[in-house]
Order: sequence, then structure tokens, then C-alpha cells
Amino acid sequence: MQVADRWHLMENASREFLDTVRKSMRQIRKTLGATRVNPKLLTAAWRSQRTV
Repeated sequence: MQVADRWHLMENASREFLDTVRKSMRQIRKTLGATRVNPKLLTAAWRSQRTV
């Protein structure tokens, strides 16, 4: 029997989401026509993991 708690489910989902966004940043920037992303537009979680 496998048991999962909400904290670990959210932690894993958040990590996967951020990894996916990180891998897609080049395409996102290209689509937006930006070479850099304004740090003020990023979430606190993203800012804490990455310097822009």
C-alpha cells in the first residue's frame, strides 16, 4: 500500500512545474520577444531558485 500526504504531493508537483518552466524559458522568451525576464514579474518561489 502506498500512502502520500498533501505536502509531498504539492512539493513534487511544484518542483515538476518549475522544472518544466525552466526548460521552456528559451522558447517563452523567444515568443515574448524578450531576452531577459523582468524579475518583478516572477513569483517569489521562482526568484528564490533562480537569479535572472
